[in-house]
Amino acid sequence: VVRAGLGVDVFGKDGGVRALTVGVGYAVVDHSYFSLANPEQNVGAETFLFTADYTADKLSLNLSADTQKTNEGGPATDVTDRSSRSSFNGYYDVLGQGFWETVTLRFGAIVYWQDRLKSPAAQASADYLDMNYYLGMDKYTDTWSWSLDYDFIDSNDKSAFNQDTILHNLRASFDYVPNDRLILNGSGEITYEE
Repeated sequence: VVRAGLGVDVFGKDGGVRALTVGVGYAVVDHSYFSLANPEQNVGAETFLFTADYTADKLSLNLSADTQKTNEGGPATDVTDRSSRSSFNGYYDVLGQGFWETVTLRFGAIVYWQDRLKSPAAQASADYLDMNYYLGMDKYTDTWSWSLDYDFIDSNDKSAFNQDTILHNLRASFDYVPNDRLILNGSGEITYEE
């Protein structure tokens, strides 16, 4: 197992108004490695990753990306895939007047894809591309809170099965805590498949 990483605070100390942290990492786990402490460890994998976090007065942004190649150091007859993931998440505290005084907006995207790099003749391709875009809003007061979320999910199956899916999901939830002895909450969601 080889692991290396580096994190850097780009802005340094600027009075706490904003911060940008960037990190990179690398890990390779030999095909013959086994750990009793982590038996689910993905062996024979080489992984590169990148992260960036930015925070300012009302805004918080996070970007992460990683790519992993399987069957590193493994038999030539085994399948070799490259799985990659990137995500972008953002939060904005509106801090406005009236209704908007205690509102947080959430937004982001997650993309995950896999490419079959090498496959024995009997193995079918397992390539795919999944994309998830979301928007959300949270509202808080002293005794209650609620949230509303929308997700757009596009799953593109690039294999011979070609089982593509497009989903729209709308969720709502609330919590009401009038005193320290009573908590009421509820949630509901609607999913539509194209």
